[in-house]
Amino acid sequence: MSKLDFEVEVVKPRLLGNFEAFAVAIDEYTKQFEIEVTSENLKDAKESGAELNKIKKQVKDTAKKYLDEAMEPINIFKAEVAKIESLIESKRLNIASGVSVFEDAKRLEHTEAMRAYMTEALAKVELREEFKMRLVLPSPSVAGLTQSGGLVKKFKDEIDATIAQAVEAQRLKDIEVENQRLRDEARAREIVEEMREREHQKAIDRLVDKPPMQMERAQEAKQEEAKRENADGKSVYKITLEFEVQSKSGISCEAMIQKVLPMIYSKQIPIANQRCEEL
Repeated sequence: MSKLDFEVEVVKPRLLGNFEAFAVAIDEYTKQFEIEVTSENLKDAKESGAELNKIKKQVKDTAKKYLDEAMEPINIFKAEVAKIESLIESKRLNIASGVSVFEDAKRLEHTEAMRAYMTEALAKVELREEFKMRLVLPSPSVAGLTQSGGLVKKFKDEIDATIAQAVEAQRLKDIEVENQRLRDEARAREIVEEMREREHQKAIDRLVDKPPMQMERAQEAKQEEAKRENADGKSVYKITLEFEVQSKSGISCEAMIQKVLPMIYSKQIPIANQRCEEL
C-alpha cells in the first residue's frame, strides 16, 4: 500500500435480541392492565401504569448499555480520524500563512509602484490639489508587476484614465465658475441701470410736481438771461441744481426756496446733481 493510502477495515457490529418473543411476552403480560378505570379500581390502575413505566425503562436501559458497547469502536475510529485531520490542517495553515505574507508583500510592492507612476503622471498635467486629493489608486494585485518589476500596462491605463477624469472635472468646474462670474457681473450692471432709471424717474417726477409759480419764475429767468445775451452779446447758460430738503409739513414751496437759498450758497446743503448747458 502507498504511504498516503488511508485504509479502513469494517467489521460490522451485530446486536441481537429476542425481540419477537419479548414482544409476545409483553403483550401477554400487559393484558391484565386492559381495564376500564373506575372509582373502585383507580388505585390499581395507577399502580399498573407505574409498572408499565418500570418495564419500559428496563428495556431502554438494557438497549442503551449494549448500544454504547457497540458504538465504542466507532467513537475510537472518529477520534483517530480527527487526529489525522488536525495534523493535516496544521500543515495547511502553515502554508496558508506563508502564502498570505508573500501576497501581502507583493500587493504592497504593487501599491508603491502605482503611487510612483501616478506621481510621474501628475507632473505632466495641471491639476489643483483639491482634485488630486480625490484620486484613488486601483486595488493592488499580486500579479500587478512584470517580471522585471515594472507596472503592468492594465494598471497604467487605469491610472491614466483616473487622472484624465480629474482633469476634465477641473475644466468643467472652471467653466462653471467663469459662467457664474459673468452672470454676477451682468446682474450687477442690471442693478446699476435700474438705480439710474429710478433716479432719472425721480428727477422727472420732481419737475412735474413743481408749483406753477416756480415754473413761471424759471421761464422768466430764462427769458431775462436771453435778453442779457442779446444786450451784451455774451452766451447764456442754464445751470440746474438738484437736491432734496426735508422740513415740517405745511410750509409752502416759495417759503422753502427762500429758506434754503442761503444754505445752498454756504454749501450747507449737499447738491445731489448739477448740470450746465448753453442756451
